Amino acid sequence: QSRQLQRYYEIIENEGYEDIWIYYLTLDGREPSTQSVGNIDQKIDLISYEFHINEWIESCIEFAARQPSLRESLVQYQAVVKELTGNTMAQEQKDELLELLSQNDNIIRASAIAENWTNVKWQTEWRFWQDLERELSVNHLILDCQKYSKENLDSIYHKSRNRNPWYGLMYEFAQIDNIQVCMFIERGLNDLYYGLTMVENGDRKVSSKENYKKIADDIEGICEWEREELWLGGNYFKPNIDFESFSEKETLVLLNKEKRSIRIKRSLEEIKDFELKCKEKITTHNIVYK
Repeated sequence: QSRQLQRYYEIIENEGYEDIWIYYLTLDGREPSTQSVGNIDQKIDLISYEFHINEWIESCIEFAARQPSLRESLVQYQAVVKELTGNTMAQEQKDELLELLSQNDNIIRASAIAENWTNVKWQTEWRFWQDLERELSVNHLILDCQKYSKENLDSIYHKSRNRNPWYGLMYEFAQIDNIQVCMFIERGLNDLYYGLTMVENGDRKVSSKENYKKIADDIEGICEWEREELWLGGNYFKPNIDFESFSEKETLVLLNKEKRSIRIKRSLEEIKDFELKCKEKITTHNIVYK
């Protein structure tokens, strides 16, 4: 989220602590984005579920061998971590894969796929946004605010610093006090989600006006997260689309044009249902729907 680490840091600093250490925990140990760091001038140590946490759980499992219930809980936790980090393949499956790769020139083909994997991820996401924009443009005018771009995708797939995963597609849903209330489909680090946000003069607006609070309160019951700095509320797509780890079937199949089209239509139905519920719930009289 915007300035997330900076806000955490300032909270602790305001409590009077001086010797502050920052540990940033992610699935695969990637560095936080500039947007998240804000203006912190502080060393940030990286921790990953894929390596640090997984190895630590493995050690805990060995240590808890004489405590069955605790050991079982740790085993289940490790299974979740492995699933999230795309490391669920059993040793037997790994052996079978090695045997397959050893035959004919399969290893050469696999090497070509591995070398091109970043491009595969880039193209999969790009085609998804292009097709989604094409469908949305039939009934909506797409705004430039935080719109996806080739530069956005390049920062995600080709850089280790200054990565910006907070982009997507936005269109006007309603107006209130001459401020646009917009539907925003945004890509986060490991999720794709949608919700209502406010835009004024082309930029997302942070506002504490009573009307905005009222809208947020009205839609609270149909949202998975409540009002925060730049959101009135919103939901995650189900099943989840995760371009970041790029390991789940629901994300991988998006490279296929037909399956991508089916998923986009299903996602737009989710958004349409959310729009209808918003119109039923929002009771602010001076809101004008588009």
